[in-house]
This record gives sequence, structure tokens and C-alpha cells, in this order.
Amino acid sequence: MRLKNEQYKSRPKIEKFISEGEFDNEIKTSILDFASHLRANKMSPQWASVNTWKFLYKGKRIGYIRLIEADWYLGYIIKSDDVKFDNYAEIENLSELICNNFNYCDNCAPTGHCAPGQDIKFMNGNFKNVCWNDNLRFKIQNSFELERIKKLYEYSVKSIE
Repeated sequence: MRLKNEQYKSRPKIEKFISEGEFDNEIKTSILDFASHLRANKMSPQWASVNTWKFLYKGKRIGYIRLIEADWYLGYIIKSDDVKFDNYAEIENLSELICNNFNYCDNCAPTGHCAPGQDIKFMNGNFKNVCWNDNLRFKIQNSFELERIKKLYEYSVKSIE
């Protein structure tokens, strides 16, 4: 409870939180590099809730950084009305990665906007009960995977412009 109260009061910048935290050096480096990448591309991470930072582009939310126990995750929001997304995912060889990382709703906010989840059509499939907050959730395990996921955020930026 102490951590929660401290974060609600201080709303820490991710760089400070990670630098001062007890994280594995590889995780620390990869998160700080990713945060730097976001800032360089006008998507500065902003504290959203305990161990979670959202990032926006031109005021539109496109993703989250989440720290869960000793791991870090990236959340991605699919625009439900974007017919070009399937083509982009196929061209960039991201379809399997996407299909394997849908984040299904477990009623994390039963009185809020999340429950009961939403249905998303992707690559001729219908994924039911997908979380509203971040439709996709990627556990970051290596730099190669992170570079592939960055392509999704690049797509989001291009679709907003």
C-alpha cells in the first residue's frame, strides 16, 4: 500500500523511477532506452497508475509501459475502425506476434469502461473479450522483439498524422 500511496502523490517520471529502483540491469537499460525513444518521437511517457506509464501522440493514447513484478510489458491499442492495420501487420511480419499477444479482459474494472471487454477483428479472426485498456500486451524479453513492437507504435503515429 505504501508504494501505491507514494506513486499517487509523486507521479514519478519513468526514468527516475527505473533509475532508483532495484531492477535487473538489462531491464533497466531497455526501459530507459525505450523511454528515450518515446521522448525523441514526441510520445513522452506519463504516469498513469501504480507501475504504469501511458504514452500519447498528439493527445491520442497509443500505449502503456507496465511493470508487473520483475518484468516489463508494453500495451498497444488497436483502432477498431482501421482497415489498413491488417495489411501493415502482414507486410511487417507482425501478424503472429499480434495474434499471440491479445490481452483478454478479466474484469479489471468491473464498474468501469473495461468490463466486459470488446471484440476485435484481425486477420480474418474475431478475438472476443479483449481488454479495452491495452488490446495487446507484450512481455519484453529481448531487444529484437522490442524493435518489432516499436513498428506498431510507428504505425500508430503515422495513422494519427
